[in-house]
Formats: sequence, C-alpha cells, structure tokens
Amino acid sequence: MVVLIIDEDPLFREKAARALIRHFTDQDVETLTARTGARGISLLERRHADVVLLDEELPDGKGVDWCARVRAVAGHAKIILAVSHADPFHPSDAKKAGVHSLIAKPMDIGALVFTVEKAMETLALERTRDVYGHWRARQSRRTRLLGESAPFRQALGLAREASAGKAPVLLVGEAGTGKTAMGRAIHQEGSPVSAPYLELDCAALPPICLEEELFGSGELGPRLEGLPRRGAFELAHGGTLFLKNIGSLPRPVQERLPEILESGCARGAGGTAQRPAKARLLASVLEEARGAVVDGLFPNEGAFEIRLPPLRERAEDIPELARWFLHEAAPERALSVPPEEEQGLLEHAWPGNLRELRRVMEISAERSRGETVFPLALAGLSGRKEGAGARKAEILPLVLLEREAIVRAMAALGHNQSRAARALGVSRSTLARKLKEHGLAGEDRDRSG
Repeated sequence: MVVLIIDEDPLFREKAARALIRHFTDQDVETLTARTGARGISLLERRHADVVLLDEELPDGKGVDWCARVRAVAGHAKIILAVSHADPFHPSDAKKAGVHSLIAKPMDIGALVFTVEKAMETLALERTRDVYGHWRARQSRRTRLLGESAPFRQALGLAREASAGKAPVLLVGEAGTGKTAMGRAIHQEGSPVSAPYLELDCAALPPICLEEELFGSGELGPRLEGLPRRGAFELAHGGTLFLKNIGSLPRPVQERLPEILESGCARGAGGTAQRPAKARLLASVLEEARGAVVDGLFPNEGAFEIRLPPLRERAEDIPELARWFLHEAAPERALSVPPEEEQGLLEHAWPGNLRELRRVMEISAERSRGETVFPLALAGLSGRKEGAGARKAEILPLVLLEREAIVRAMAALGHNQSRAARALGVSRSTLARKLKEHGLAGEDRDRSG
C-alpha cells in the first residue's frame, strides 16, 4: 500500500509518514509526501498511490479543488480530506468531490492512522468485489469441485441440498480444505447470475472494525469519519454473503446476526435507519472453533453444517486433484506425473491440504523442463525415483529446503506462527509471507495462546 501525504507543514508530513510506517509494519506500507497540490499530482502521474491524505489549505489552492485532479490521475485512490473546525465542510459536498473520509484539524495521529486503515480496508473490500465481478463475467468457468471419495461425496451432497434453499450454511474444516470454493459453488448453484456475492474474512480485520464492515455506518459514521458507508450485508442484499473465519467475530457482533437474518434489515453502526440486508449467509470456521459458533450463531435446525474432509481422509482423490492443479498451472502444456510419483503423493500427510497440493503442483510446473514432473521433493518426501533405478542424491534448490524447514517447524510447534518464527530465526511477518509464498498459509490467524 502507498500513502501520499499532501500538506504544507514539513514537520507534520514527516510525523505522519513515520506513524503510518510504524503502525503498518506487517503490510509493507510506503509513504510519499508533497508540499503542494501540483507536486502531489506530479507524483501521482509517476507513482501509484492507494490513499491520498489531502490538506484543505494548500499554498496553491483548496484541497477540495484538487480532488478532481487526484481522481483523474488515480481514480481508485481513497482521498482523506483534512478540514478545520473554523471552516466546516459538509459531508455531502465531500462526497460529491470524491472524498472517502473527512478528518478534523489539528490532526490527532491516532485518528489519522485509524482513518487511513479504514480507507485501506475499503480498498480491499472493493478489490474483492472486482475479483468476483471479473469471475461473474466468465460464468463458463464455474467453481470446479473434484473428488470421488466417500467423505467428499457426502459433503458435496449436503452442499447440493443446501444450494436448493436459502438456509444459512456453516462450512467446517481444517485450513486449506476448500471451504471457500465450496461456498462459491453453493452460491453459483442456487443463485441467479446477477445476484451479488461478497466474501469477508473476519480474521483479516481488527475486531473494532468488523461491526462497521458488516452493517455499515450511520449518517455521519460512528467515528466521525465524515461519510456514511454501506456494510457487507447491504452490499450483498438479494444475494450471498460469505463470512470466512466467522469464529473471529466479537460476541456483540455475533449476537446481532440472528436478528438480521430473520428481519432482512440492518442498522448501521452509530445510526438509526434500517437498511435492506436480506442476504443468504454462508460461513466458514476452523474445526477447533466449531463449538462456539454452532452454539452462538447456528442453533436453529434449518441451518446446514457441512464438514470438509482434510486431504488425508480423501487420499484416493489426490491423483485426480494433482492432475487438475497441474493442468491449471500450465494449460498449454501436456504435463503428467508418473505412477511412482503419484504413489509418493498419496503417502504424504498434506498438512496444508488442498492449498498445499495446489502450490506444490504449481511450483512443479514452473520448474519442469520436460512433459513429466517430479513433485516429491517439493512435498518434503524422500528422493524421487526415475525408471527402474533410484535417482542419485541431488542438491535441491534453496526454495525447497526453505519450504521443508517451515513445514517441519509449523508441525512441531502446533502451527503457532509466533513460536515457529522464533524457532526459525525470522520475524512473524516474514514467516506469514513465506507461508503464503509456499502455499501453506492457513485461514486462521496466528494462534499465539
């Protein structure tokens, strides 16, 4: 994320930039600064920015007058306009100018950090919708659910039954078992093409923000951000809202869900007006957090609970899944896995489940020089075989050794990222990035306990 700060005061620019970098240590935030509107536009013409903090009083004009130029150069960027109490700026005027949030001067650094964080979250939510819009435009590529094993066919049968109605659905399983794909398939099977579909990861947002993300804000926002916001329930009205990691919802927010599902209306945080929010609710939860969610949110008998089996319980599906992931990774090549390699894949425990298998096959396709791929080393198994004789020991690429070290550390330390990071001698943010790079990132947040 890149934040551009346009303000005449050099001390404030430096202080704000330091505060943002310090706060967003795990999000790779970069700050740019400019003294004038013209200089800010010049930077935007050469550099990408996600959030623009714009002072209303600039040496070369009013900040609000520069909003149109900012939007013309960086249309997706969220504009935060700093206004003084002596010169009040009405939210409706700010909205017309394309302002995302208003913030009062003199600016409190804590309030600034929070407002920038909310702008970033809005961007993330919009990008989620953009991704789905792109998917919906290509309806021929529906979510593909592969597998003939008994545990998976049982889950698939329940999903088909659930897609025929509008009852809430809770998807339970370990990280990487395909809960998100199953949720999308339920929506696709049971909803019109035009029906909205929205995913929100409850574990990816600070608890203080979740109520507003779900239900929106009141007329002026509960935290004086200046503009009302539509929540996920309202955005998904008439379609499906998929709450991933629903166990991360704070208890007060959880307690509001049954009423909203029954009434089809939601009241924005800090407001009084009821807004339409009749959305079909899908939710996912890790197996160990299931009990609290079932007792608190899914007590009625009409709801569906579908358990997604881990890959080790559906080992017979692994060869078909591996071939499909290989095809997805390189559709223009006729890649194949020899029988002895498939046997090795069957014997692996796959702690990262489908996500890990997919990543292994993607890397195998990238590194393969011929039409036959040998993914065993990538899965952390013993050396592979070629033909009738055993292949001689080889020097493995560093990326493979790194992956194996991470897999072993996470398994030995109960998948606790903080402890595993300390054992590996890296920061937790570095480990989280490496887990994602190697296809091992779980849907849960760090279990530091």
